[in-house]
Amino acid sequence: MPVMKVCTGRTCSERHAKYVLARLRADKAKFDKDDKIAIEECACR
Repeated sequence: MPVMKVCTGRTCSERHAKYVLARLRADKAKFDKDDKIAIEECACR
């Protein structure tokens, strides 16, 4: 299963990472009815 990772560390959160994460989850719920994509929070690499 493909995994989309969104950094939610301090710097990225200051740059609206929580908003991006919320939009991805909303779009996934709307368009990915078969649950073929996972969305995870992570830290910067």
